[in-house]
Amino acid sequence: MAIEEASTVEMSNPDGFSGKRDAKELDKFLWHMKFADMEKGICIIEMWEDFKREIKRQFYLEDVAYLARKNMRHLMHISSIRDYVKEFSSLMLEIPNMTEEELLCNFMDNLQGWAE
Repeated sequence: MAIEEASTVEMSNPDGFSGKRDAKELDKFLWHMKFADMEKGICIIEMWEDFKREIKRQFYLEDVAYLARKNMRHLMHISSIRDYVKEFSSLMLEIPNMTEEELLCNFMDNLQGWAE
């Protein structure tokens, strides 16, 4: 009588996500996961928006959009334009329902006069 051993499948952890609560990092991670699975033929994602929403619900703070809007309102162009754009872009990704006009207005209002 032969005893069959249950086979185990080892799953590798996805590269690139540190667990940090950062909208840009999470979006980048989700994008890579989506396309890696599709290229391998493992998963054809039909409800990607639902998956993203669930991941964000688990990893984002509940009031992340409110805090991002508040931080954007107080963000000032003090040092380099590159630093300002980087910080603004990071905040922008955390506010899903802000219009292009609002974004442009916020961006321009906080620039130093010489940079406008």
